[in-house]
Formats: sequence, C-alpha cells, structure tokens
Amino acid sequence: MNMLTNTALVSTAQERREDAVLHVVDFIRREGMTLYDLFSALGDEEAADAVAELVGLCAAPLPARSAVMAELAEVALSLNMLSFREIDALAMSGCAPFDVYGAVRWSGARVADLCARLAAT
Repeated sequence: MNMLTNTALVSTAQERREDAVLHVVDFIRREGMTLYDLFSALGDEEAADAVAELVGLCAAPLPARSAVMAELAEVALSLNMLSFREIDALAMSGCAPFDVYGAVRWSGARVADLCARLAAT
C-alpha cells in the first residue's frame, strides 16, 4: 500500500513580505494608469502623483516594501476621502471615458485589500 506524505509548504516572513509587495507590483503594472486617469479626472493631483510614484517604484523587480506601503497608503487615503459630490460631478459630466462609480468602488476595494495584506506581513 502506498502512503502519500503531505509536506507543508512553509514560507518565511521575508517570503510573505515579498509576496505581498509583488501583488502590489502586479496590480500597479496592470491598473496603475487607470488609477492615474481616475485621480486626474477627479482633479486630485496629490493622489495622481502618488500613483505615478508607485508606477515608478514598480518598474523595479522588487521595490522597497516601505516605499510601496507609503505610496499605496496615500492612494488608499485619497480614495477614502472622495466625496459622493466629487464622484457624482465627474460621472454626470460625461468627461470620464469609464464608469466612475465602478472605478472608485473597485479600486477602493482592491487598494484596501493590498494595504491590509502589506500591513499584515
């Protein structure tokens, strides 16, 4: 009779930190310009600058966790501080080439998840 042995995959704290940073890198490489466009359309230059800084940081294979955390926290704060009035004004103006409500909701949820993951490592 063959017995299967299960071996647990044990990851170190350093590997978990790197994995969390790499998830942010992947997200920013795919969605960074969309976030930048969203903040630019909303007129939030500070948040757009934080996204631009994140895009620059994520050009490196493994950027510094502290720098990524700081910029991502700035983006999260900006998303949290958006008022319904600002979002409605942009959505009703028709100037944005995307669904403003969906972009804010999805980006906010994803950025919050990534911040939590970075903070937990």
